[in-house]
Amino acid sequence: MKYVIIIIIVLAVLALLYMFTIMPKMFGRKDLRLYKNRYFAHRGLHDNKTDAPENSMAAFKKAIDKGLGMELDIQLTKDNTVVVFHDYNLKRACGIDKKVVDFTYDELQQFKLFGSDETIPKFEDFLKLVDGKVPLIVEYKTESMDTLLYDTAIKLLDDYKGDF
Repeated sequence: MKYVIIIIIVLAVLALLYMFTIMPKMFGRKDLRLYKNRYFAHRGLHDNKTDAPENSMAAFKKAIDKGLGMELDIQLTKDNTVVVFHDYNLKRACGIDKKVVDFTYDELQQFKLFGSDETIPKFEDFLKLVDGKVPLIVEYKTESMDTLLYDTAIKLLDDYKGDF
């Protein structure tokens, strides 16, 4: 009988270890109700033929004004500034056949999004604009296994009061 109790205890401990190592998100999960039955503006509420092109502060403001959640992509510049931009290459949005990572943030400001007056925003400025008003879905865009984008962005998100 003593061995049966020991086996049951060992199995219970193994089951708990399994739960904590294989399925860590089962406990302390974030409340995702804000994300259900809600519309999300992909890259902001944009129209690339107007003054509110995708991934612009104007498009993000329009989405906030409509109460829409937002999906966006972030990546690093040459000087390790986190910016909001979908494509790795600037060609489609800015007409320049080079990558975002080839430029510093200040250098990127010379390029306009889809012929508008809007430029590529810093993620930090985007977070200040949103200020927790709507939920966010943030996609990390990196072409390498380097974790610098994650490490840099998570510092900004740690201070952010909204849902993401």
